[in-house]
Amino acid sequence: YQQITFEMVGLPFKNQEYMLNLCDALRKEAQKKLFQLGVWGNQRVVGLNTGCGPIFATKKWTESGYIELAGKLLALPDVSVILLGGPDEVERNTNIKKAVPAVIDTGTDNNLPEFAAILNQLDLLVTGDTIAMHLGIALKIPTLVIFSSTSHTEIDLYGRGEKLTSDLACAPCYKKVCDSMKNCMEELSTETVYQAALNLLNKINK
Repeated sequence: YQQITFEMVGLPFKNQEYMLNLCDALRKEAQKKLFQLGVWGNQRVVGLNTGCGPIFATKKWTESGYIELAGKLLALPDVSVILLGGPDEVERNTNIKKAVPAVIDTGTDNNLPEFAAILNQLDLLVTGDTIAMHLGIALKIPTLVIFSSTSHTEIDLYGRGEKLTSDLACAPCYKKVCDSMKNCMEELSTETVYQAALNLLNKINK
C-alpha cells in the first residue's frame, strides 16, 4: 500500500514507515493500567488481538486456538499474556479468560488512542489483518500476523515480525463467509503459531 501510494503521487518510495506518535500522558496511563492489572516491568508482554472487523470475519483465528496459545505462552517463565479487542470481542475474550484465568483482559471499551497506547506496552503482538496490526507496525512492535482471506503481500512488517499464511488454493479469497470444505483458519495449528511467536520472543532482550 505504501509503495503504491508513493507511486500514485509521483514520489520515490524508500521503504518509508508508518508514523504514529503517542503523547506522554497516554503512554503513562497505559503503563499504569497494565501495572494495576498485574503486568510488571520484568515481564515480556504478549498481546493477543483476538478478533477482527465484521466486514471480513474470515480474518479471525479460532477461539480455541487463542486459548491453547495463551496456555503455551503462559508456561514460559517471564511472559504475561494480555487480551485485546473491541466490542465485537466481548464474548470471545470472556470465554478465553474463563478457559485461561491467568491471561489479563485489558477490556473491550478502550478508545483508539487508549488502545494504541496499550499496544505500545507490548513486546509482541499476535493478530490478524486488523487495525491492531497497522497500529503495531506504526509503533514498531514485533508483530506476528495471521493471514487468511486477505493478501499478505499488501503488508510490510519492516523486518520486525512474521506472517503466517495458508497454503490452501482458495486463499486469499476476500470472502466475508468461508464456503470451502477446508477453513484456512481452522487448518492453522496452535503449534505453528506458538513456534512463530516463540521465535520472535527469543529475539527480544528484556
